[in-house]
Amino acid sequence: GFPPGVLTAPAIIDNADASAAQTALAAAIIYYQGLTPTLSGLSDLSTGGNGSTAATYTPGNYFGASSLDIPTSITLDAQNNPNAVFVFVAGSTVTLESGASVLLINGAQASNVVFVAGSSFTSIATSTMNGNVLAAVSITLGGGTMNGRALANTGAVTISAATAATVPSASASSGEVAAGTDL
Repeated sequence: GFPPGVLTAPAIIDNADASAAQTALAAAIIYYQGLTPTLSGLSDLSTGGNGSTAATYTPGNYFGASSLDIPTSITLDAQNNPNAVFVFVAGSTVTLESGASVLLINGAQASNVVFVAGSSFTSIATSTMNGNVLAAVSITLGGGTMNGRALANTGAVTISAATAATVPSASASSGEVAAGTDL
């Protein structure tokens, strides 16, 4: 993934800031894992919602005992509140299956969506992820679009294939994307 980026020797690695970022990520994961659940015991996010359909979620904290799977698209409905927050916590893995999307409606913003994986997060080709992923171990982006951040604490963030990766910003005029990079 690096062209167009260039590394010119001698390169300096900022170990102090990298260590602080890793510590902050570990603290964030612990914080989200400690929230009071709106719903718990989830496994298939495409059928466990609390909104207008079984695949729709209103703002809240959603917990799975072990893995969370998204086999078909889910919708996050902010109910016209641009500050609405959605948190999804899995004890181990989160998987966004091929062709599935995390959709945002009624003011929902990718910057206010957090998926926490106790071990790893995986997205599969042609999926669309809106939100930030915090993984205790690793993240694999296997294709599609990532509109958010992918942060892994002890392992790698692997981008095996992707159409685009963007970083959401609450200050962006559309509320969706502040900057984008095609991969």
